[in-house]
Amino acid sequence: FCTALAPVPKMAFGRWQCAALLTCAMAAMPGESMGSSPTTPETNDLRSGSSSSSSVSNHPTREQMQALFGQTHVRKDEWLLPATRAVQLGSLPKEAVTLIAGACESLRGPLFPQALLDAWQAVSSALKAAPGVEVVAELSGRFVWRYFPQLSSALGDDRKNELSAVRHAVSQFAGLGEVSAGLLVAGDGTKVPEAVTKMRAAAQLRPKDTGLALRLGVALAGVETDKSHAINFLLPHVRESLAEKKASNAAARLLAAFAFLAATGGGSEAQKLVMPALELAARQKASRGSALAALYGASLKGSVDFAQCERAFQLERDLLFAPGDCFHIVELAVLLRGAAKVPAAIAEGSRLLRGLAFDCLAEAEKLSGLGKHWLEATNRTAGIYGLASNLHSVADIRQGIRDASYVAWDQNVAKGQKLDSKERWLHVEVFQAAESVNRLHDESLTIAKRQKCKQLSKQHTLAKPPIEDELKCPKVSPDQFVQKCLQQHRPCILSGQANSFLRQRDGTSSLDRWVELAGNASIRVSFPFPPTSSEGTASLNSIEETTAYFQREEVHRSLEEKKREAPTSSEFPWTLVRPAQWNMRLSDAVTWARSHPQDIYMNQQMLADLGSIALNELNLPQWVAAAGLRLLSPSLWFASGAVVTGYHYDGPENLLVQLEGEKEVILLRPSAMENLYYMATADVEADVRLQDDGSARVAGLRVANRSSSGHSVIDVADAQQAAQFPLYAQAAGVNCKVGAGDVLYIPSFWHHAVATTPNENCTGLSLNLWFYHPDQPSDVKDAVSRWKLRRP
Repeated sequence: FCTALAPVPKMAFGRWQCAALLTCAMAAMPGESMGSSPTTPETNDLRSGSSSSSSVSNHPTREQMQALFGQTHVRKDEWLLPATRAVQLGSLPKEAVTLIAGACESLRGPLFPQALLDAWQAVSSALKAAPGVEVVAELSGRFVWRYFPQLSSALGDDRKNELSAVRHAVSQFAGLGEVSAGLLVAGDGTKVPEAVTKMRAAAQLRPKDTGLALRLGVALAGVETDKSHAINFLLPHVRESLAEKKASNAAARLLAAFAFLAATGGGSEAQKLVMPALELAARQKASRGSALAALYGASLKGSVDFAQCERAFQLERDLLFAPGDCFHIVELAVLLRGAAKVPAAIAEGSRLLRGLAFDCLAEAEKLSGLGKHWLEATNRTAGIYGLASNLHSVADIRQGIRDASYVAWDQNVAKGQKLDSKERWLHVEVFQAAESVNRLHDESLTIAKRQKCKQLSKQHTLAKPPIEDELKCPKVSPDQFVQKCLQQHRPCILSGQANSFLRQRDGTSSLDRWVELAGNASIRVSFPFPPTSSEGTASLNSIEETTAYFQREEVHRSLEEKKREAPTSSEFPWTLVRPAQWNMRLSDAVTWARSHPQDIYMNQQMLADLGSIALNELNLPQWVAAAGLRLLSPSLWFASGAVVTGYHYDGPENLLVQLEGEKEVILLRPSAMENLYYMATADVEADVRLQDDGSARVAGLRVANRSSSGHSVIDVADAQQAAQFPLYAQAAGVNCKVGAGDVLYIPSFWHHAVATTPNENCTGLSLNLWFYHPDQPSDVKDAVSRWKLRRP
């Protein structure tokens, strides 16, 4: 369509602009759908409007990126919405318009300290430029109130006195008692009674202000043991909304709060209005009020525990006065996200979690990373952030981080900043990968790749331990798993059990199934290192002698560019070289794997990154739950060619679910640390660039300043290198061959190396499920001592 329009007179605009226009038009068609919301960067079809240029664009334009990913996410919070509205409606004095608009633009993305300081500079300048103007004083006060924790941290102790000017300006207007109260409680949470006094006075001047009424009502319920005063204060607002048969966002939150209070301590007249209030609030779709109303309504019907509703009300009350409190945001979001029988609550919880990276970036990054905090509940008193075993919360947070990254890129481009061509932006990489993959739609390439995969040997040339462990690798049934495997802390195979970990779906191969579910999700792929000999196997991590490696020309050049010194061989005799990585969407990675002559590997891609729809495909068999295993992290692994991963160990209990292709896993007992030569190494990551011909050139370093001690320096893919370590020749190993459909149990802290062989369709695919078990060892030493007790 776009190509056809190009020659038409007066229509000769670029294909990217055309594609963007077509995308908008299609999105506006009633009854038509393009998947999910255009504000979701990871879910739009990357090929709509893709360029046919022969080169990879290092600096795509905003229009090109929006054609691929849709419009950037826009923050909608308690300050930005009224501030934006004030700018649009012209209610600000002219000297403040540009400044407030600039603050809005700074806060469109994540709350980086500099972005917040830039916005604060603009807001405080507006207050100085328009003294005595109530709307400017109100916006300034609401700004400090909304972002108080983050702003206080960014300003530091030396500049906190700057906030006093805002408090003084707000205090000059009697109608701003709500804002004054909010500033008071934000600075000192014990001053709620004083805040109530300020809000009472303001309510006399602004009787129709729903937001003020809501805050005063819940504050009264908090400071008085008798809830009747709060209920009676809210009652006229409830009657008014019911009479009008409509509710704004603020009114929906007020209706939900009233219903909770009336249902738990109101008189008969108020209780008659509980269900009508909840039903009206629930009609305000996609809002906090509708989510809470749905939750409270479900509790009244017996499908949600009352304790959840009580905690939700408390958190909502606290967030009304401290909207930037990260602890409260996380706890409320996870609570709502876990309300399995309340779709409106799930949606609101998901929205809050996706926005976490914009408000609480450090907390979002911590929660997105693997750890026991996934299993714990948030506890403000103990200073613990947790996700209460809800992996969907992890998915939402990680998606939110991607959203934030996209907006940060867009903000830089919008400001006209020239981006460094060497800087790695996730969405730019996905864009470039899509351009490269678009050149691969040639059946001859796919046929050639399949011929290559058919010729792969099922027997890897690996440097295996010369001694076979007497334990071997027994095959057991699910009902034998606990007694023969888990309790004995020994590896075993459960044949034919792989499909029981997925919801049943006939007629679709495992890989195509994941593409169907989450083909537009972005993933990170690696480019394995080539084999060291013609008979060898490619390696995911390379072990190199430090001196020789850092003398390579491209490595030396990278160090100079990064202004880093090469490590010394005396400190680190060996260097762990991690593979070059690139971001692309899953469907493009699969096309690459099946058609591109260059192999790729997707290792430990969290299933959460593929979204909730992918997580919903996971099924845990009854025998797993009966064993007391709690799922910690499911991840997906994919290889298009034969590849080896070197020796390492994992703390969690591990079930390797082989879906397609085969794996050969070499396992050694926890006590084999010395035999495997774990030692401190320099730890670097190779760099990669997509070339004009669509290939990926791996050269130089992306990361050059780390060290590691969690890997063996024995390279099982290089027999000559492995022969340098005499104690390895005394090691005893278990060799497990895992075919498609099998499940391998890898006990915690067992050392293992993995060799993958894809099938004839160039697919090696597996699920890696990490579990927490209350009785698992705490570390390697604990695992060794327990093993000795079990097996003298």
